[in-house]
Amino acid sequence: MRSGGGEKEDTMGNRRKSLLKAIFQRSLEELKEWEKNEASTEAKDVNFTVGVQKYTPLMLAVARGNLDVIKYLVENLNARKDAKDTKEQTAQDLAKTHNVPNADEIVKFLSGDKSSQPSDTKKPRTTE
Repeated sequence: MRSGGGEKEDTMGNRRKSLLKAIFQRSLEELKEWEKNEASTEAKDVNFTVGVQKYTPLMLAVARGNLDVIKYLVENLNARKDAKDTKEQTAQDLAKTHNVPNADEIVKFLSGDKSSQPSDTKKPRTTE
């Protein structure tokens, strides 16, 4: 029998799986749907790590090479660009050192190069 804390962990785990599924499928629409379904700030946390390498969802999105998903994670869901994996690499480092699709555009965006960002993008939300 599980305690109340175990149920909370299971629910959070399912939410994280839904987020990761959207990232792996390179689906901006699924990512937006995930955000819409997650009402609380705690549920919208996208700065957790997974796997042996301790990749964040942003790092996984970089590995998949979908710039739209990467931008959405950063601009709308406050994904941390400075998070590091077990090898002390950031998402930008992964884009530089791994053979990922759209690597140049991803590096420009993650470095803050304004030429890679459309003018109508949303500013990140602040949580207080």
